[in-house]
Amino acid sequence: MSDEVFSLKDYFDSSKKKLSDQLAKLGIPLHRPEDEVQQNMLRLLGMVQELHKQGWQQLRIYSGMAPSGCYWRCAIFPNILTPKQRERYYEKVGPTNLVARYTSGDERHYFGWVDCAHDDSRHLAQKFIERFPKLCKMGRGRDWAYSGWFSELLGHAENGRFPISFWDGMSSKAEQAVWLTFGEEVPFPLPPPMGLETDYWPVTTIE
Repeated sequence: MSDEVFSLKDYFDSSKKKLSDQLAKLGIPLHRPEDEVQQNMLRLLGMVQELHKQGWQQLRIYSGMAPSGCYWRCAIFPNILTPKQRERYYEKVGPTNLVARYTSGDERHYFGWVDCAHDDSRHLAQKFIERFPKLCKMGRGRDWAYSGWFSELLGHAENGRFPISFWDGMSSKAEQAVWLTFGEEVPFPLPPPMGLETDYWPVTTIE
């Protein structure tokens, strides 16, 4: 990625309409991506949306490229974790960890699981709840601002543009926007700040 000066104001002034126009031109994706790597990445993001739909909206993602530039990485964590706390938990594994991490190098073995190669996003979400109980307990609750932001982001991913927030040699651009790549680099707004969740009522499961 180039290191040219980028500001959020420039994004809203010039790129926002361009991004919306591009989505409208691409339309609703009627078929899954042909590329298997993108299929796997999209299935993971779809899992997060399924969790949001069922009340785990305080789960967030942080995704980017491995130092080699060959693999896409994505961490899932509860929104109360600070960046330093996420870093501390990132290398840990197991059901008590507060950060779940995926790399596209693992292909369909999400989170090291060997029994999910044929799972769709909904089945992955169910396993995620069962196998990351502590993480999901902390990620339970409404965050309509973030889930709406994520829903639009997923729309871009379905059209082959995946979110990149870090990369080798990352510059100040990473602090200004999320970058949609796999083709032309397009800035996308940063996620809404934490603390905006409209949790007027507790999230409950209707039997």
